[in-house]
Amino acid sequence: MYTDLEAARQVAHRAIWLAQQELRVSKETAAALLFVSRAASRAANEALQIH
Repeated sequence: MYTDLEAARQVAHRAIWLAQQELRVSKETAAALLFVSRAASRAANEALQIH
């Protein structure tokens, strides 16, 4: 869970940084959204398995 969280944070921060540089970020934003949502799903599933 921790590695997914850190990876998701890095992907999101890169997309935010690119947006602040006024660069086109549609691909990076879509990738960040997909990765973060999948990481959240994996974390929720793992938490249920642990519980």
